[in-house]
Formats: sequence, C-alpha cells, structure tokens
Amino acid sequence: MNGVDVVLQAVAMYKSKDPKSGDEEEMVENLFDCLCCLLMPLENKERFVKAEGVELMIIIMKQKKLAYGSAIRALDFAMTNYPPACERFVDVLGLKTAFAAFMGK
Repeated sequence: MNGVDVVLQAVAMYKSKDPKSGDEEEMVENLFDCLCCLLMPLENKERFVKAEGVELMIIIMKQKKLAYGSAIRALDFAMTNYPPACERFVDVLGLKTAFAAFMGK
C-alpha cells in the first residue's frame, strides 16, 4: 500500500552520504531499481509526487553522490507521461539542477 513512500524513505538515507561497502552500494542501486519499477503505473507517479519524491531526487542530484545517476533515472520514470510531475519539477526549480548536470557543471 505504501510501497512508494517506504522506498523513498530508504533512499533518503543516502541523499547526503555514499554507501560504505560494495554490498551497501548494490542495495542502493536495487532500491532505485525498485523505485523505477514502482513508478511505471500512473497511480504510483501520483503517490511519488505527493510524497515529495521529486524534491528528494533533486536534493540527491545536488549532492553529487553515488545515487546521482539513479536519481535522474527515477525522475525520468516519474515524469514520463505524467504532466503533474513535470510541473512539480519546474516549480521546485529542478531545471536548474538538471541543466547543471547535463552541462557538466
């Protein structure tokens, strides 16, 4: 029932720190893979936006830690064919972070 929220809480632990071991690194990647799978149905995209998942992914992108690429991928899944997520991304100034990521800043 609260799968999106639970996975977001697990991912949030790594917003400002990198995993300490190879196993922990693999777990973080698996968490993001689960999040991307969860974001395929439309109703979960809505839950993601309401749970402030867009904001969390932007924070992870700003920190430039290991989960950086995975956060971009999760945002891609969240915003595909779901305009409210796109609007939220623009409203919270996500374009600034995205442009910096793609321009190599």
